[in-house]
Amino acid sequence: MLLGELADNLKLPAFHSDRNGRYSLVIDDMPILLSPLDGGEAITISATLELPDPRDVHVLKDLLSGNKMGIGTGGAVLSIDGQGCVALTMQLQNTALTFEQFKKMLERFMNHLEYWRNRADDVAAPALSMLWQLA
Repeated sequence: MLLGELADNLKLPAFHSDRNGRYSLVIDDMPILLSPLDGGEAITISATLELPDPRDVHVLKDLLSGNKMGIGTGGAVLSIDGQGCVALTMQLQNTALTFEQFKKMLERFMNHLEYWRNRADDVAAPALSMLWQLA
């Protein structure tokens, strides 16, 4: 199982799931949630983002621009729930995924998560939207 290999690779104790079958993990001070789906055939990686006001038009524009073609998310998806909580989520098909592929995808997810968390300080600036339009 990929999650077992991940624990070994990160030199962590074996992961234990919560009552919903999800695994909480902190990598580089960033908490993430790993959720096996379909009997382990897929894994969802998700994390929440603290943004000043996700309902602000500039913030929404940045989030939508980041989602465009996965350019600003590495294939993950930025979303907002009814309470204004922003999440970055990626689903991986586990059936043909090697551990090295899983590790690279998780690393890419973590890099994009770190980027968006760092954006929280200046996310209201319209500059990012221009960046995605150039890509």
